[in-house]
Amino acid sequence: LRITLAAKYFGRYRLCVTAPDDVRTCEEFRIRRRGPIYASSVRWGRHFPRSGPGAYDVRWRSLPGRDRVGRLLGFHVRAA
Repeated sequence: LRITLAAKYFGRYRLCVTAPDDVRTCEEFRIRRRGPIYASSVRWGRHFPRSGPGAYDVRWRSLPGRDRVGRLLGFHVRAA
């Protein structure tokens, strides 16, 4: 999962992933400068539990204001 910004609007954000079984896991991460842009990359498998195949929803909010940043995203995990 990658968040990329053209400017630094906030330093931290909260990323939440809702699994197919409706269990939501949230973690906080930092935005870092990467050349002329600010970005954050999160390895989904390292920070969020894998709850099997199905549709996952992703949401994120800035901290501390918790303003919604971007749109609701989703991805699908296929059975192995």
